[in-house]
Amino acid sequence: MDPVMRGLAMTNCQFIRQAHNSLARPADLRGSSHAVATSTLEYAKSQKKTRRNSDSSPPKKRRKQNFGRVKKPQLASAEEDVENYHFIAYVPIDGKVWELDGLRLSGPLEVGEITSDSEDGSGRTDWMSVVRPALRRRMQSLQSNESDHVRYNLLAVVEDRYEKASDALEMLKRKRNRLESRLNEELPEVWTSQVDPSLLASRVEAFATSSQGSSSLGPTYDPEFGSQKLEMEMDILDMPARKLGEAWETCVRNAMTAKVAVEDELSNSIRTQTEQLSRTFDYEPLFQTFIICLHNEGCLGTVLPGK
Repeated sequence: MDPVMRGLAMTNCQFIRQAHNSLARPADLRGSSHAVATSTLEYAKSQKKTRRNSDSSPPKKRRKQNFGRVKKPQLASAEEDVENYHFIAYVPIDGKVWELDGLRLSGPLEVGEITSDSEDGSGRTDWMSVVRPALRRRMQSLQSNESDHVRYNLLAVVEDRYEKASDALEMLKRKRNRLESRLNEELPEVWTSQVDPSLLASRVEAFATSSQGSSSLGPTYDPEFGSQKLEMEMDILDMPARKLGEAWETCVRNAMTAKVAVEDELSNSIRTQTEQLSRTFDYEPLFQTFIICLHNEGCLGTVLPGK
């Protein structure tokens, strides 16, 4: 499909429309509905006026108007018309970085190839080093002479931080259980006196969160969580008995840090949800009912200034 048809297809998609409107305020939805109704009425009036003028014109002229050439709308590229605001995405696919522009008729544009030099210290591919120059060029092309006029907005789709923090804590839970199982086998009734007493006293609270207890195992989100857990268990089986206590202490310390990260994400999600509900809640019926009650009780004149 061409860009216009793609836009119409997305606009008419009920799922996308509901997801988009779920973030809007009720006043914005009413305003947009009013704008659509107003533009529709104005268009109907203009069509009726054009039809009336066409009927009053001579037949030859009317025939020429009816069969005149219709100009197709031309879509300007981002370089030609910076006022045409829309989203442009950059994604890494099959070892290359692609630019996805809905207004480009030729399809995706290859930005660059991800080579072995585009890897960070952990061995993962750092595709941002390939796309960063393209982002700079586009932002520079959209800079305005006015310093306070921002003509672009940069967004990033990232992994869920709560899922990542939760998986880290769940892995530490399983690691603690496996370490304590081996300690009870190798050093029964002795290892508790050889580890840090403060860590031993806080081993229950270190793995408990506001949404889950320390003993119960919660859900995991990483598809590779099972393989990582298997590697961890194999490392513990191959670990000498003298290092089990030190590994257990490190596990409890890491759990304290992971617990803080999980609690931070939980509080952030609660705050975000509260702000979303406050922003999208429709307060207009409350205000209308309140003003009507004031009017019925004869108190509206005392509330308004100058009355």
